[in-house]
Amino acid sequence: MKRTPVLLALLATFSPLFSPAASPPPPYSPALPVSTDSAMAFDAYLADPGTFQGRKSGYPGGDAAQRWIARQMTRWGLEPLIGGDPLIPFPMLVTEEKKGRLRLTGSPWGAVDYLLGDDFTLCTNSGSGKVKAKVTLVGYGMSKPEKSWDDYAGVDVRGKIVVIFRGKPDNGEDWREEYSRSYTFPTAVEHGAAAVLYYEPGFPVNGASIVAAAYRPDIPAGYIGDRVLRHLMIGSNLTPDGYKRLLKKGPHPLELDRVLRFEAKVNRVPGAVGYNVAAVVPGTDPDLRHEAVLLGAHGDHLGPNSLGFVYAGADDNGSGASTILELARTFANHPQPRTLVFCVFGGEEQGLLGSRALAAVLPARYDYVAMINLDMVGRGEGKTGLGGGEMLPEVWNSWYEALPDSVRELVEVRRAWGGSSSDHASFRDVGIPAFTGYSRGKHDFYHTFMDLPATIEPAAIGGALRVASLWAQAIAHYPEPLADRRLAARTLWYRGTPVDWWESSGAVSGDLGEVRRKLEEGCPGNVILLRAPTGERGADTFLTALDRLVAALDADRWMQ
Repeated sequence: MKRTPVLLALLATFSPLFSPAASPPPPYSPALPVSTDSAMAFDAYLADPGTFQGRKSGYPGGDAAQRWIARQMTRWGLEPLIGGDPLIPFPMLVTEEKKGRLRLTGSPWGAVDYLLGDDFTLCTNSGSGKVKAKVTLVGYGMSKPEKSWDDYAGVDVRGKIVVIFRGKPDNGEDWREEYSRSYTFPTAVEHGAAAVLYYEPGFPVNGASIVAAAYRPDIPAGYIGDRVLRHLMIGSNLTPDGYKRLLKKGPHPLELDRVLRFEAKVNRVPGAVGYNVAAVVPGTDPDLRHEAVLLGAHGDHLGPNSLGFVYAGADDNGSGASTILELARTFANHPQPRTLVFCVFGGEEQGLLGSRALAAVLPARYDYVAMINLDMVGRGEGKTGLGGGEMLPEVWNSWYEALPDSVRELVEVRRAWGGSSSDHASFRDVGIPAFTGYSRGKHDFYHTFMDLPATIEPAAIGGALRVASLWAQAIAHYPEPLADRRLAARTLWYRGTPVDWWESSGAVSGDLGEVRRKLEEGCPGNVILLRAPTGERGADTFLTALDRLVAALDADRWMQ
């Protein structure tokens, strides 16, 4: 492995270093009169299987749901963010599932026909075709000899059906890019696979998407569950768990003596578009209203499959969209010093398409100082996870400490989310501090047709409403400007390793072993130093902490 010099970044996050005393923190603001019943009613309507048919972007039901949301925001007096309409179209790949069949031939019991939606699913944007072929397990589906891993080495998969285990090698390399289907699907096709099946333990995922850049209209793709994989591995002298143990030691492509017939018919919808909704409650403070806080959630879900089962998406993400609707209704009657922008995105289930489209065209008349994203806030007992406070510490710390115990116990504090698992990423990636809210609890019906309004728990939506409204108020009321030249840089801090220090002595504590590991492997070693100094003595011990940290990491070796 080639080692490259990297820069060790030492960042103080909780206040500008050696700055004068910060402005007084905003007082705690009691919750606005948000209504859990109102949000529950919105969700029941949006997630009714017969009304919007699962709200899939590009389908009539999904388009109708977004139009209805836009009408509500207009009725409440919100202004369009762009142009004269809150409804904003964006182009996207849309396909319609018409048929999916999977049959195992030559099993000990004869032919076995598997059930679509239970034993297997089709990927969103699967290609069409009929394939009868032997099956080869290709580990994680990664071919990167330069990272000492090739799941296709020594095996010929031309004309075969490959099965890819969802996961990543544990060999010290960074596999975030290769983990996605955007990499593994075209890699399988490049090696000659006639069809691609993914395996993830438990229930086969419905709605896993092949993005437009990887789309192949002639290559079927889907997911299989435990039952199908066990049948495929009969005679291999391995179980699925046994095969996964082999992958811990290295690549292990395995040709199976089983034949599958896989048929998919998925039609592309020509000229399709999705829709975002974005509307504004203007700020009231002439010195702050040019700064805007975005509050958003995706409104789309998976729609019907070819058997007519509707995936209604009450939790994912009717709950988030309904919470945003209730927040928009409430804040329209209680405008804040800063401008608030309420968004319901389309196309999230197919790769954050709507939020990325909106992030690229945000009007320059505002400085966007924060984004609060809500995803799956409909299950649990009322505790809401909120990640990202380290990006706006001057607001977060005083707000969180001022919360009454009865409210603070509803907040589960998390660091900012990395990756691209939800729409926060689209705004983080353009330099806007992004916060992710979700309800703590078991989301048992994720991507199943049982994700219905009857499964939504009022305590969960109520908790999310209260936490999101309070945090939005805290940002909106902060008395000093938040838009500065360092704002975008804060979005990088989620990559760092937090290290604390003691103002009395300058001692440091944290996972220094993790930082050293990153340095040894040639990865950037960002360190976030929590708590900047508060006085002259603190400034001296802060410098002591920096010296100790550099010495502990032997950081001089890595400085550019």
